[in-house]
Amino acid sequence: MPCYRPWVDPLVANLLWAALVGMAVGAVLGVLLAASGKKRSAEGGEGRAYLLSFRYVLEGDSDGAIDELGKTGEGSPDGLAAAFALGAFFRRKGDLVRAVRLHESILATPDLPAEGRRSARFELGVDFRRLGMFARSIELLEDVAREAPGDREALRELREICEEIGDWERAALHQARLEALGVSSPSLSAHLHAGHSRKLIAEQRLDDAAAAVAKALAADPLSADAKVAEAEVFLAREDGVAAIGALAEALRLRPEALFSIFPLLEAGFAAQGSYEELEAFLRARLEEDPGDPFLRIALSRTLRRRRLVADAAAELRAVLEVHPDLAEARLELGEILLDGATAQEMRTQLRALLKGPGNPPRPFACSDCAMELTQFFFRCPRCFAWDTIARSDASRKSGGKEPADRGIGRPGATTAT
Repeated sequence: MPCYRPWVDPLVANLLWAALVGMAVGAVLGVLLAASGKKRSAEGGEGRAYLLSFRYVLEGDSDGAIDELGKTGEGSPDGLAAAFALGAFFRRKGDLVRAVRLHESILATPDLPAEGRRSARFELGVDFRRLGMFARSIELLEDVAREAPGDREALRELREICEEIGDWERAALHQARLEALGVSSPSLSAHLHAGHSRKLIAEQRLDDAAAAVAKALAADPLSADAKVAEAEVFLAREDGVAAIGALAEALRLRPEALFSIFPLLEAGFAAQGSYEELEAFLRARLEEDPGDPFLRIALSRTLRRRRLVADAAAELRAVLEVHPDLAEARLELGEILLDGATAQEMRTQLRALLKGPGNPPRPFACSDCAMELTQFFFRCPRCFAWDTIARSDASRKSGGKEPADRGIGRPGATTAT
């Protein structure tokens, strides 16, 4: 059975929105007055209730608007359309308490049509999600999805809530239901299964974690996040060689993820007891991409682990010659200097470092919300979009390598560690 939400009369919605934002007040009032005159003989005072509700909104009296809408014809299409439009307005301006009150009053309406009741539950579920009342939100939205299995909006909200609370298994189930309805997003499914695998690793359920990784790779064989999750399972099983292989594949798919997964790389090579092999691994990738400053910074860190401090500093100075604004290289060099440079070297390098920009550009940014970041994430920590983090314009202008676009899936789960 179709959901009630798309049924709202566009004319009524447009008039209400125009009223709510205060645009064309005189024209809208004229239309409403004419409409109220036409309705008066058939619907008594319903047109007057619309006008009074409109006036209360313009005056900022939200409670008065809700009360007047309650006087309209119970369950009538126009009355429900007006009420839902007003609820959406309250939510948009952040007045969630009044949005909840309005949607609860709709649910309490006697003889409310099934579509209207389902729509009110959906809107109330969205209100509670915005308030952080996830359990109540899930309860309402699952009622909607149970009554209308084809309701994509309810399933999408449920998936996103599960991502927010870290219930990756249920998030993946809701995404599977969406895909059964034709909303295909293989990369998103892979992220959700990868997130589930990490939760299972934390619970020491390694066989189940490996099964979740298999689902992630089946959904999207080219998912770098799934490859990183696979490496994490290998490391939990103390299989450093297999972990390194999975991480190498992840880096081939998303080179910009290097800093995020570098601790895993170190752990994989440490399991073999050889930082020399990690150095060789990084140098081999530098031969393929000599202009990547982050590879060189990672190499510098590895050289420091091997106590080759002078070589580590030389790598960082080489980076700063080409990328003088790269804060990460400056910080790494500063740490090396603090560890053991002479007083004269400290003075010379400190003077050079202080000449750098006071607020250097960050090397990564989200293409959706434009948040700037110091490292790569599979999921934006601000807007929760998937696969939207890339090298920033500033990084690319100074020689960074732009990653391939893998698409977007929303929102929520872990990044590579």
